[in-house]
Amino acid sequence: MLKTSVIIPTLQRGRSLERCLRSLVLLATAAENFELIVVDNAPGGDAETAHVVQTIAQQHPTHQIRYISEPALGIHNARHTGARVAKGTWLAYADDDTTFCPEWLNAYLHMIGSNPRVVAGGGPIRPIWDDPAPKWLLDYIGSSRNFGILSLLDLELASQVGPDALFYGANMFVRRDALFRVGGFNPEAFGERWVGDGESGLLNKLRAENSPVAYVHDAIVYHHIPRGRMNLSYFRKRMRNQGACDMFTRYHPNLAPRRALVLSALQIAHRRIGDILRLPVSLLRHDRISIDSQLRAVQAISQAHYCLRLAVSSELRCLVQRERWLD
Repeated sequence: MLKTSVIIPTLQRGRSLERCLRSLVLLATAAENFELIVVDNAPGGDAETAHVVQTIAQQHPTHQIRYISEPALGIHNARHTGARVAKGTWLAYADDDTTFCPEWLNAYLHMIGSNPRVVAGGGPIRPIWDDPAPKWLLDYIGSSRNFGILSLLDLELASQVGPDALFYGANMFVRRDALFRVGGFNPEAFGERWVGDGESGLLNKLRAENSPVAYVHDAIVYHHIPRGRMNLSYFRKRMRNQGACDMFTRYHPNLAPRRALVLSALQIAHRRIGDILRLPVSLLRHDRISIDSQLRAVQAISQAHYCLRLAVSSELRCLVQRERWLD
């Protein structure tokens, strides 16, 4: 059996995917030691995606590159389809808008070889700005190397195994059998409808069973950030998504009674009432205080709305209570 399967979910981003795959075929890891699986999440498949994969596979015949279609929308569905067809003992996941340092996979393999009890982990995700980032954005991020809104992560720690280890879906690895054992990734979104906590939920499941998780400092991924994400509209969208994620995590799988959910929605809104009332003004400003205020407001509104949806929607209640998404 292969040591590692690298799985790239993608949805109609041919140019980005091509850049990602061309980076992967340049890894320092010997081609016979891993396979590349591209999971096309476009309903009915995407012709450009299939063409990109076919072209790169033909240009690099020593690499094992496969194209798989998963028409059921949702990155968790694409990730799970990749896991089902994977031949590797280990699954390495990344996004289609990433590129890789040459030693990325070798760093993971070294961690795995040195720590046989480890079942999952991740590494740094550093930014590459497709266009110059605006001053307000650079000022807002400041010296921080961790910025979840743009999926940036750099713990500035040596590689380690322990409770502080953290991973994002743009750069992570997991034992295939462990992923199946805990029931896979929780859902994140179905199209634009955000419902769950994705890889955060997977990390919580692994921690709950005391499975060792690693942070691998040298397994570096670069996240390419387009101009379309360098604005507060995108930031607010991410915080609305985070609000849904927060409530899924809180109530999965032990759902509160409907009345308690309504009360929770009111309490959330009350705690952030100042930020919510200031929202019409803070939306017009780019200083740190105003940005923080508007992001707290939209996150709280999303949290409260999710609680109310949980109180009335039987479909959402069933989804939040479901424990297994991969068998």
